[in-house]
Amino acid sequence: MENLVPELYRNYGIYTNKDKMLPLIIDGLLPVQRRILLTAHLIAKTSFVKTAKILGEAMSRYHPHSEASGTVAWAVQNDFMIGEGQWGSRLGVEPIDCAAPRYTKVKSNPKIEDLAFELVNYVHWEEDELDPEPIALPTMFPFCLIAKYELSSIGFGYKTEIPCYEIKDLSKRLLYLYGKDKKYTPSPKIEGCKILSPASEYEKLFTVGKASIDIQGLYSVDKVNKKVIIKGWNPRSTFKVIIKKIDSYNNWNLLTNEDVGFQDQSTDKTGTYIVFEVTKQRSVDSIFDKLVEAVNDSLTTNISF
Repeated sequence: MENLVPELYRNYGIYTNKDKMLPLIIDGLLPVQRRILLTAHLIAKTSFVKTAKILGEAMSRYHPHSEASGTVAWAVQNDFMIGEGQWGSRLGVEPIDCAAPRYTKVKSNPKIEDLAFELVNYVHWEEDELDPEPIALPTMFPFCLIAKYELSSIGFGYKTEIPCYEIKDLSKRLLYLYGKDKKYTPSPKIEGCKILSPASEYEKLFTVGKASIDIQGLYSVDKVNKKVIIKGWNPRSTFKVIIKKIDSYNNWNLLTNEDVGFQDQSTDKTGTYIVFEVTKQRSVDSIFDKLVEAVNDSLTTNISF
């Protein structure tokens, strides 16, 4: 038992990391993500197909594990597939879940077809768990780097947080590496935030893979109407955490004392748009100054990769 258990445990860990939990360095995809994109390429390349059919095909041919409906949502929300129906929302105070797979449809995104599937038949295909599948998608850029939202995954003894970038910035970096252009270091793309760290931290993150980036959630100040509009925050946080920080800042209790109220006016057109407004008639200027300071501090933090 002393020899057998560690060996089996180690083998299980290797299997978990390879076939489930960690992205491949070549295409930046988790196995389930690759299988969903592959299935869309095969049966939903030009027309919409029920999401439930995509899931059934992927599970029966490549992925005999979880239902993977969350992976289809990941693909749609990151613009790797095109969806019809309710695909959820990350806007505003509370995130909205996707509709059930029987109510939605998807098809492959033509941009992804050009990016990753033009040469897929020239890649080695092999049987991993069920039918033969490509060992990697021959993409020009790893998917985890060009997504809209960062990739976060916990494997067997490993955890990874991978930032996103604009394709045009990755292209400039590639030209530099080929000696075709001057040095260019892309800054990570963090949804709903601006980056405060200097370019040296970008370079550290891009070359070493580990860095702590100072960020601040997006907001604007309306001095005339005594309003502060929050448009984004640390993507690893929640609005509940942010509002608690604002309220407890310097023990001012702006919300608890009803000095300040807020309304969620987020729409698809405006994006996240949460309006904080001074509600008391007395000491308006003083309360407003406190609100601006509390928001500024509460939205300023750092994020590690």
